Amino acid sequence: MVQHEPYRSILAEQKPFKGVLIPVGLFDDERPMAILLGHILPGENYCLLAGLGADISLMGKGLEKRMEAYLAEKCLGLNIKELRFIYDSDSPGAPVINELLDQCGYSPPEPELLVCRCDKRLANLALMGYTELPAGLDTVNWLQLADEKREAFRTLLPSFPWFEPRLSPFLNDAHICPEPSLAMMKGEEIVGWAICHQTDSDTIDYTTIEIFPEYQGVGTGIALQMRSIRRHLLTELADRFPYGRFVASYKDHARLRVLKKKFLPHAADWHDRMLRTRKL
Repeated sequence: MVQHEPYRSILAEQKPFKGVLIPVGLFDDERPMAILLGHILPGENYCLLAGLGADISLMGKGLEKRMEAYLAEKCLGLNIKELRFIYDSDSPGAPVINELLDQCGYSPPEPELLVCRCDKRLANLALMGYTELPAGLDTVNWLQLADEKREAFRTLLPSFPWFEPRLSPFLNDAHICPEPSLAMMKGEEIVGWAICHQTDSDTIDYTTIEIFPEYQGVGTGIALQMRSIRRHLLTELADRFPYGRFVASYKDHARLRVLKKKFLPHAADWHDRMLRTRKL
């Protein structure tokens, strides 16, 4: 099925992935007609519906609903009891997606993430000059750390009670963008990170940023973020990738406030990413 368009690109976006990928395919004889992907991230107790593609001739015939029910059955077999679907509010397919999720019994849509893309105009951001970290802290390129140090850190991370797998710096190693991806160091110890990925031809995703609780302070996260941005949008790298994509959860009030107040005025475009859920 991965040899057929439009399904090849949907699957390609999921590789390499961490966790469990559940692909549900629909065939007419040997011809692939639709695909629905479920993605269970490590340490999570829900399945994210990560991709849906269908031949236009199938739309409105209820087959997508049967595929969703089949995926739900597989999730229950893995003791996963919640499905989540996230989609862009400005997607042309949003009305069709909402109609399908209504039929499947999903909760009403709620904004989950604010997503904005910025270009070199972000250089006008007043915060861009704020790069000073507290005494004793510094940054190094993430990929310049010794492989042994990164692997030891990968093993250590799950032992921290505050750690959330979705913020791991190791989610998509193959697509990491080297220049703006940073480790924050306290001597020889990794105490934070800002990791970026290149998943689009013109955009770098500022995927995760995290600092150990004991080193968090006023402006520390901003300084780490600005150091990362300056290595992209204020360098020749911006000629190859003119956009940076920034995301804030609606539950992370501090980051959401910064994104709305500081970044949106300089954004090329922005939208909400909506969440709908179904308990199994």
